[in-house]
Amino acid sequence: MVENKDGFLAVRALFALALALALGLTARAVNIAEQELKVQLTEVAAPGRQFSTLARGADGALALAWIESDGDVPVGKFSWWDAARRQWGEPRTIARGAELEMTVNGALSLAVQPGGSLAAVWTGFRRKEGRSHFCSWWSLSTDGGATWSKPLPLAPEHTATRGAAVVALADGRFLAAWFGYSGAKESIVEWPLCARIVGRDEPVQRVDAHGYGASPLTLAAFPDGSASLAYRTRNQDGVCDPVVARFAEGVWEAPAPVGSEGWKIELGVAAGGPRLTLDGPRMAAAWITEADNEPRVLSSTSPDAGGLWTMAQRIDLGRPVACGDVLLLRDGSHYVLWNEKHGDDVSQPAGVYLRRVNPYGGLMRPARVATTPPTKYESMSRLALVKEEDAAGPAQLLVAYVEHGRRPTLHTVLVTLPTTAELMEMDMECECSAGKEPVRGYAVKGRILAVNEAQATFRVRHEPVPGLLRAGELELRVAPAVAAAVAKAPERGFLGRLEKRAGDWWLFDVRLLGER
Repeated sequence: MVENKDGFLAVRALFALALALALGLTARAVNIAEQELKVQLTEVAAPGRQFSTLARGADGALALAWIESDGDVPVGKFSWWDAARRQWGEPRTIARGAELEMTVNGALSLAVQPGGSLAAVWTGFRRKEGRSHFCSWWSLSTDGGATWSKPLPLAPEHTATRGAAVVALADGRFLAAWFGYSGAKESIVEWPLCARIVGRDEPVQRVDAHGYGASPLTLAAFPDGSASLAYRTRNQDGVCDPVVARFAEGVWEAPAPVGSEGWKIELGVAAGGPRLTLDGPRMAAAWITEADNEPRVLSSTSPDAGGLWTMAQRIDLGRPVACGDVLLLRDGSHYVLWNEKHGDDVSQPAGVYLRRVNPYGGLMRPARVATTPPTKYESMSRLALVKEEDAAGPAQLLVAYVEHGRRPTLHTVLVTLPTTAELMEMDMECECSAGKEPVRGYAVKGRILAVNEAQATFRVRHEPVPGLLRAGELELRVAPAVAAAVAKAPERGFLGRLEKRAGDWWLFDVRLLGER
């Protein structure tokens, strides 16, 4: 351990340092296109045909949801991923259009809680005051999706609602967000962004009066019970920038900008919204912009639940048509999925592409995971984590996308990544990594209250780790040598990194502060 005399150094400074490293290395790393992301692709028979969404629970359970037509009747369905057999299970019905006037054009959003509780939201129609209005519905299941509650409107008090999304919170509840209108006549201008806890008698909250309703929403939940909502705002000049608003302690915080490319969008014109992913307090966002008539896919990361964001960098190959998804892994790298048109030569064919961005901003040459020529916004691809790297092998992801034609066809592909050792070796070769070890754990600052040398544990009072832990006391496991050394000088301030291993919180990279 290294003695640190700078007693007032905060975790935020560590975050800022990581941010500066990322920004400083990016300029050098973006030119390392010779490092190719080589993945193994396994086509998996998909149970549905169109409008897919992937949902993963905190316990690793993975589900695929979609909407299809049974004759003239739309049906919302989902299927569980069978990890042992590497295939989808039998489809289960969430709801049928005959009972709720659901349309095939209404996107279906699914959220999964550990233990088999699920929530689904979608947009269809509802008759009110003699007229047919857009309406976002919700339904819950408590038995793994075998049965579902009667669909109900997300906000009965609103004249119309649309664009709904839902996420499973760490405390067992489900949080939904949507665009709602309460006037006598629907307008394409005034659709405030709203949210509520579904299945509970809790009020509707307004998130943002200036959300852009023709852009989709993305929700992501943090381990500390909070959540973030990514969307586009629209100012009085027509500029629609991506932002993130955080829901914490039952209150929505003011939205914070993620990017600022100045894309002006005509009212009512569909635009791809930002996609969001997280790991502990770390976040990554990806989105498409057409500012200056130059379509491009961008991504940015945050080390502290959205407090700071790195400068957005370009991900695509030059002819993108849609940003599909983004996924952040435990080692700090993130993967962006997007749809690309044919390039100027045969080396850039159309398809769905996957690109790795290492923890320090280095871009690898992307892998093409699907060859189908995509349609602009109708062919959004989706990405989900099957498993992190473990003793059984490398990390695996699932990609879902729709091949359009006379009959839309849903495809799912299992993607096996290179091993962490292989990826780190490539990062070192291209000088786009700060070390030989992957980024592990989360930065934390606190004070050691007690040391149990025999059990190799610390009792600490720690400051908040945004998105991961609220301020409080925690029992942490440490290496025996660390416990023995600190036992000689307990009750000290410290900086370190947290990581959960087999259900226990571990503290490592401990740096004692000067004060006693």
